[in-house]
Amino acid sequence: MEGYILLQERLKYCEDELLWEEKSVIQNRIGILNQILHYSIENGDFRVVSSDEASQRINQLDIEINYKDILISNSKNLVIYDDWNLYELFGENENDYYLFIWYTTA
Repeated sequence: MEGYILLQERLKYCEDELLWEEKSVIQNRIGILNQILHYSIENGDFRVVSSDEASQRINQLDIEINYKDILISNSKNLVIYDDWNLYELFGENENDYYLFIWYTTA
């Protein structure tokens, strides 16, 4: 959970073009986390998936990322969203936490 929150928090700062400075992060953390978690809880479709299933879905979406070294056989993966224009996968392997977010605007 800590890895997911940190990755989402960093993404939110990038999207909003905010500076990642300790004082700012501490002051804004609750508001940012409320924004992130509210959307996830309201709209998420949480389910555990294997690395093979996640790899197949990424291939179907034609996402141009190098994921094969990350989605190894013993990684743990959780799909948070999976619909026609949004795919979000959070996981961990023995070395890293990772968050793949793919979406398209139609």
